[in-house]
Amino acid sequence: MLASLLAVIDGDLRIPPRIEDLAMRTGLSPSHCDRKITVSTGMSLARFINVRRVQRAIDHLRDADTCLASLALDLGFSSQSHMTRVFSACTGVSPARYRRAVAPRR
Repeated sequence: MLASLLAVIDGDLRIPPRIEDLAMRTGLSPSHCDRKITVSTGMSLARFINVRRVQRAIDHLRDADTCLASLALDLGFSSQSHMTRVFSACTGVSPARYRRAVAPRR
């Protein structure tokens, strides 16, 4: 059950599901569903979603041609600056600095 919940969350990070939607899928109450996610992942639903967004961003930042503003919107961040704040909080570096460190030189 938890694996299917996490797959739903991971499926489309642009429009993350609300806890009420996830609870309906499992037949649990929203508070019980939220608690299960928190216990299983060690994070709140919102934090888990942001961590997954950052992980996806890292995958895309290996490509030097990726536009940061487009990537931010594609991953469900409200703006490039929002992605930068969340990314920096998770990794300790900005997306641009990360990309400079890992993207192949041309």
